Amino acid sequence: MNERAIETEVKFRVVDVGVLRSELIARGAILTQSRHLERNTVFDDASGSLRTRGMLLRLRDALDTHLTLKTPVPGDRAGGQHKARVEREIVVSDHDATYAILTALGFIPWWRYEKYRESFRLDQAIVSLDHTPIGDFVEIEAPPESIRPLAEQLGFDWSTRNLQTYRELFDEAGLADRSDMVF
Repeated sequence: MNERAIETEVKFRVVDVGVLRSELIARGAILTQSRHLERNTVFDDASGSLRTRGMLLRLRDALDTHLTLKTPVPGDRAGGQHKARVEREIVVSDHDATYAILTALGFIPWWRYEKYRESFRLDQAIVSLDHTPIGDFVEIEAPPESIRPLAEQLGFDWSTRNLQTYRELFDEAGLADRSDMVF
């Protein structure tokens, strides 16, 4: 299996994104994506078989359009320390056509979520600052052995890391009156 297809990450809730942004810049982080709105649509079939198998099929409209499939990692690659998924992603040229293809194939859009994201590269890591309707988060994606040291250098308590998806965090937020996590 191509190791580059394994996405390994953790999230932390952030109180002040501005302070964290300043800390990243002071440490020499390079801005890789300026702040932008991401609109994500998650698809499944009528029986929910992708979710049942721990899979996610997502169409993302942001700086460009990506179609992503995330699947569980064989075995316990993360050891409970990180969230790890196999991620296959392609850039598509036409969001609306891709949406139409997915629905024509029988996939149903079952959840939408939005976030404003700004990303930095620091050493081997991509550090993303996410502003969502349920609060602000930092996501650190990097080789597993470098995530904890970087998180601690940035002042995060490792015991407060979060391995949940945004859907799981949305469900925990108790927003039963909203079906989607959108602004």
